[in-house]
Amino acid sequence: PQFRIKGGLYADITSHPWQAAIFVKNRRSPGERFLCGGILISSCWVLSAAHCFQERFPPHHVRVVLGRTYRLVPGEEEQAFEVEKYIV
Repeated sequence: PQFRIKGGLYADITSHPWQAAIFVKNRRSPGERFLCGGILISSCWVLSAAHCFQERFPPHHVRVVLGRTYRLVPGEEEQAFEVEKYIV
C-alpha cells in the first residue's frame, strides 16, 4: 500500500527541518525499528505522542534522527542523537 494523504503535496525535509524520526532498538534482533514521528521544539527537546512510549523503553535504546525526507532512507544531511531521557 502507498501511505499518502489524498490531495497532499510532496514535501522535502528542507521545507520541514523540525520534523524528527524516532527509532528504538529491537529487543530480539539486531538493528532498530521506526517508533514514531516527532517535532524539534528546542535545541535539545523533541515532542512526540505519549502513546509511542507506553512500552517504557530504556532511554539508551531510543534514537532521534533529524534531516530525513523518508523515515527509512538515510539523508545526506541527517543528524542522529542518542536520547538521555524522556518524559511521559
